[in-house]
Amino acid sequence: MGAKELIGLVVSTKMQKTAMVEVFRFARHRKYPKIIKHRKKYMAHDEREVANLGDRVRIKSCRPLSKNKTFNLEEILVKAPQFTSGDVKAQKGNLSLLPPAAAAAAVAKKEERVKELAKVMEEAELSAREAEEETEGESKESEEQDKANK
Repeated sequence: MGAKELIGLVVSTKMQKTAMVEVFRFARHRKYPKIIKHRKKYMAHDEREVANLGDRVRIKSCRPLSKNKTFNLEEILVKAPQFTSGDVKAQKGNLSLLPPAAAAAAVAKKEERVKELAKVMEEAELSAREAEEETEGESKESEEQDKANK
């Protein structure tokens, strides 16, 4: 029996020399004529740490390398688009797997919302200053009236 080869998507590279690969397979239900999608995550040994999040890779079974790691990363079939740290990866949410045009649009929309929020905050500060100046003016007038009454 030969080594088992699977094709999947890299979903995590947070461990040293290990990539978490998610493999999907489709099976027909025995009783009902429906195709069911099964998924399983495998730990694969990535000696050179070349796999990145979102890459489509081929993994091959090998002897157990640890308790859960029994696959080697054979090759990267399709590289995922990579962004610099200041781009989409730093944004909240998982925009790093979006196409570049959609990611740029999402970032632009977020920047626009930040500008709008800054504008609202600035207007609130101005109105707070005006209210503070009015109360100071009223308190000075009341002090002057108190002095005149004495």
